[in-house]
Amino acid sequence: MRSIAILATALVLVVPMVQAERVPLSPEQQKAEATHIVKGVVKAVYSREVETTLYGKGTVETHYLVEIEVRGVEKGAGMEKGDIVYARCWRLKKRGERGLVPGPSGHFDIPQQGETIRAFVAKGKYSPTAQEDNGLSFVYPNGIEKLKSK
Repeated sequence: MRSIAILATALVLVVPMVQAERVPLSPEQQKAEATHIVKGVVKAVYSREVETTLYGKGTVETHYLVEIEVRGVEKGAGMEKGDIVYARCWRLKKRGERGLVPGPSGHFDIPQQGETIRAFVAKGKYSPTAQEDNGLSFVYPNGIEKLKSK
């Protein structure tokens, strides 16, 4: 009985520290979470590696800034055809000292230069990516939809 009490106490202390990966959003959820939805061509993808503590010391994430030439706007004000917009996303590159524990691993399908995409983006504060400024972040985790080029 004492073993069960110790295990229960340990779980209460450890479980709140565990972050789960966010399941992919349905198309309806993507649209609801996005402040803007645009179709466009990726003009450039900029990246840098950043050391974080997500999985302990030594965790490395790749942070991306995707430059998109807008070809059409499906949702949101303030963007129009021909505009250049920049949206952020990220991927886990290396887990730190905590190793293989459940948790987020970043956006799916980071686009490449020249690809045509539908971008579901959130402007301003966006808790799933911890964005606090007025920039744009792709909806997490699957706010990037690759389209066939015309």
